[in-house]
Amino acid sequence: MTLTARPRSRRNPGLRRRRRRERLRTLAFLSPWLLGTGLFFLYPLATTAYLSFTRYDGFVSPRWDGLDNWRFVFQDYPFFWPALRNTLWFVVVIVTLRIVVGLALGMLVVSIKRGSTVLRTIFYAPFLAPPVAATLAFVFLLNPGTGPVSDLPVVGNVPLTGGALDAHTPLPANADG
Repeated sequence: MTLTARPRSRRNPGLRRRRRRERLRTLAFLSPWLLGTGLFFLYPLATTAYLSFTRYDGFVSPRWDGLDNWRFVFQDYPFFWPALRNTLWFVVVIVTLRIVVGLALGMLVVSIKRGSTVLRTIFYAPFLAPPVAATLAFVFLLNPGTGPVSDLPVVGNVPLTGGALDAHTPLPANADG
């Protein structure tokens, strides 16, 4: 059996342009996430890692201390090992139990045929209670007739005489002046 060399196929320049456009489009869609992750996660993470090797109090420039801070944490700081043990307990045991119990309850709710709507309501009702309670509290506080916020005479330059639920109250609050 003889091996024959295959001729090298030249890439289509149109295909290269299309792939480049696809990569740029993907990068454009990912750019808000990349910016947010870099700004709110990677930068603070890197800064914290750098500052952990320095002596810094927030007022003077950081001074390099090397591993002194870490040596103190591992050897002399009395709360490190209990905090690490508690953190590992929460991560390993509590999170695992919540996932297993949640999956089991979800499978139970899906598998029951009779009374499934009542069972789903019972399981979903606790998730509705906090937003409903917050809404009722704000309606009470911001009620123009009886709410305690409407009794405040002036906040800044915005009188609250019409009540915070009045449709015209937010307009002066947004005005410059």
